[in-house]
Amino acid sequence: MSYIAFPGCFNPPTYTHFAIAAYVSQYFNGAKIIFIPVSDKYSKWNLIDSKHRLAMLKLIKNKNFLVSDIETKYDTQPKTIQTLAKLNQKNIRLLIGSDNLLNLKSWYKYEELIIKYKPIIVERGADNAQKIINTLYPKYKQSFEIIKGIIHSHDSSTFIRDNVIKGFNCDFYLPDKIIKYIKKHHLYEKNN
Repeated sequence: MSYIAFPGCFNPPTYTHFAIAAYVSQYFNGAKIIFIPVSDKYSKWNLIDSKHRLAMLKLIKNKNFLVSDIETKYDTQPKTIQTLAKLNQKNIRLLIGSDNLLNLKSWYKYEELIIKYKPIIVERGADNAQKIINTLYPKYKQSFEIIKGIIHSHDSSTFIRDNVIKGFNCDFYLPDKIIKYIKKHHLYEKNN
């Protein structure tokens, strides 16, 4: 069995996150996708408590989706390579969006991360992942695998979160269970 680590803020988790996970799982013959929300210590504006992000991820049931609290247990934000090593799974790979390619060189032990965990890159928007890899990581281009055509919009969690704050309808961006959870716990409201 193969595993694919999908780290992120998931603030909130959106239809796009789940569509990516489902597609990648199928693409890799039923691989288990491990959602790994970042720690509360991750430096991001308006990041809600990890207990809520974990709870929202767990609302979506799929036999190939797993949710790990591995990063949320620490007082500091672990490095991606440390998280993947702690998962202790054979045949594990890393799933990231093409937007991360531009700053991947700043990641802790990025070369080892690329070699050991062979990143799967989901191309976003107008990004040309192959061109970025050829330019920034020519030595490692055989370690990357690019998946195109999953994301056709620029709807990010930030965009959706901002619309929740404004009180706009987000039915087309978030699963009903997550919308209900957000409302029940008063997440992303103007005064929070």
